[in-house]
Amino acid sequence: MAKTGALEDLDRDEVSTGRSEKLLAAVLAGFVLTGDLWVYFELDDLGRSGTYPYANAGALLVLGSRLVWVGGFLAFGYFLMSRLRARHSWFQTAALAVAGAGAVQALVMATDYADEYLDLDARA
Repeated sequence: MAKTGALEDLDRDEVSTGRSEKLLAAVLAGFVLTGDLWVYFELDDLGRSGTYPYANAGALLVLGSRLVWVGGFLAFGYFLMSRLRARHSWFQTAALAVAGAGAVQALVMATDYADEYLDLDARA
């Protein structure tokens, strides 16, 4: 019988995620979220540039592009997580960081548009 490497001898269920790996996932999620939020808020420039046939066209363009961005990012995060989980990959923690950043981005969008819709600043 051929000798296998040390990693191949371990069963995936026997391996646990250490504190340093969890910290690395949190840092990675922070970096991914920073880039994700930058793109999200840069999409405002899309609505300000150009003239549109009716008054709310720029706002609708920004809303649609933000919705596509956030939905696509979430879908990519969950796809990546399910794909790596099915393969029992060692990179599941990174996929979880991407999916977590997408979930936080969805909360930012919900809060941003709830604030505009409810006009919470005017009531204070």
